[in-house]
Amino acid sequence: MNNPNHFPITRRFASNHPQMIPMMRALNVVGMLKEGMAEIPVFKRFPKVESTLRQGVVTTNTIVLMVDLSPFSTFVANSTPMQIQVVLNAYYERAVSLIENRGGVVEKFIGDAVVAIFGAPFNGELDSTTDELLAAFEAGRELIDEMHTLFGAELTAKCAIDVGSCFLGYVGPESHPELTVIGNPLTTLFRLEDRAIRESVIMRTALYERIEPKLPIAKNTLESILAGWNVSHDVVELRGVGPAVGVTSAVRRR
Repeated sequence: MNNPNHFPITRRFASNHPQMIPMMRALNVVGMLKEGMAEIPVFKRFPKVESTLRQGVVTTNTIVLMVDLSPFSTFVANSTPMQIQVVLNAYYERAVSLIENRGGVVEKFIGDAVVAIFGAPFNGELDSTTDELLAAFEAGRELIDEMHTLFGAELTAKCAIDVGSCFLGYVGPESHPELTVIGNPLTTLFRLEDRAIRESVIMRTALYERIEPKLPIAKNTLESILAGWNVSHDVVELRGVGPAVGVTSAVRRR
């Protein structure tokens, strides 16, 4: 525990940023953990969604993004509680900021994982657009870059994205209602995240092909280079999801 030879850059960041300890209150993290989405700020941004939800659930074709840190378990095993808190709060702060700047909504925090929604129903429609899918992809890349800037190769981010039919609504007992998203894309999302390597964004190839025409892909090269990112394709089986599926990964070039 607390081995000085582990995570020197990350631990130095924690020591130099004690102001991140009270950040939890400013971000309303407690509310997110207890009740799913932070309802008041979400409804303030999207008032039409609030009135619809008061009448029941909303089923839409939704974009879901998941980000987590790697190797987080090793970092926790070699850090003090204060160091963990400071690093998580810095990560949460940047994740919320980048996701919201791209038009997304943070759905919940699960340990070191952040789950967010882009497009429907917050766009006021039943479907999500290619531009909103692109926004989720760019938010993931930006967060990976941010974590690299902060912690180098010691503690990195990786992301997964999927799209599909989800419902947004309240679940749970009356004493503990949670505003959350449920649907098959969440299962795919977690399986994709398991497949993701460090500093990569992974998604089904069919989804990547929708945004590829809008990306600055380098020409005249044997490999696909996306502004400092290597893009590769594979076919994998995702446990509990169905037949093998094509996946595409954009990996930050080191």
